[in-house]
Amino acid sequence: MRYAALALVLVAACGSNGTPAAAPTTTRPPTTAPAKPRPRPTSKPTPTPTTPPPVTGDVVGTAGALLAYAPGGPARTVTGGDCAAVFPDLAGVRCAALKLDGGSLLWATGFAEGDPVARLLVLDPAAGGYVPCYEARDDAHRWTGVKVLPAPVTGHGTDGVVVVVRHGGQASYDVLTWVRGGPLVLRAARSALADGRVAVRAGALDEYAARGDGTYARRRLAWDGRSFRLAPVVVTPGAQAPPA
Repeated sequence: MRYAALALVLVAACGSNGTPAAAPTTTRPPTTAPAKPRPRPTSKPTPTPTTPPPVTGDVVGTAGALLAYAPGGPARTVTGGDCAAVFPDLAGVRCAALKLDGGSLLWATGFAEGDPVARLLVLDPAAGGYVPCYEARDDAHRWTGVKVLPAPVTGHGTDGVVVVVRHGGQASYDVLTWVRGGPLVLRAARSALADGRVAVRAGALDEYAARGDGTYARRRLAWDGRSFRLAPVVVTPGAQAPPA
């Protein structure tokens, strides 16, 4: 009996299936790797604001301008996208609308009684349509081409329009501005540039005049806050002028 009791004690201690129970193990606390330091964002130096250089050069006025103020007339509307119908008195009409900072402008070129003309009309909501504002006329019949270009020239978005006329191997151009809340104003005029070209830049115009040796003299027309000024001549041998 004493041996049987001893056997029962051994069975209870080793497990009911007669296999030795695994010895309890002491669980070590998990070791955590030290946290890696997070890289601190490097602060970039604040760029120093740059002030554009002052506009220099000769003040350019409107003497000899192509365009003259046109007295207002009845308002005209464009229907069906056919702007040529707005000018029944013109032959060979070319026309388009431009969106400027000051509002909408409608330009047209053609022939009135055989004379080349260019016209600018502005949209007047109170009048219910476009009303005449400026007109140029070539009584001498010398014009060979007319371009009307929108231009960002005074720092108020697309706030200007340039009318370029080619004549007798030369070019002349007028610059007008139109900012929100104001009228379309003739600001500057340049004339008789030999094989003249005009390139629209951000905040300025570059004019090119042939020098007779295959190169062009370039001058920059820019707004100083009150007037347009023409910078000194910059000549680059072999410079490529923009298309006429």
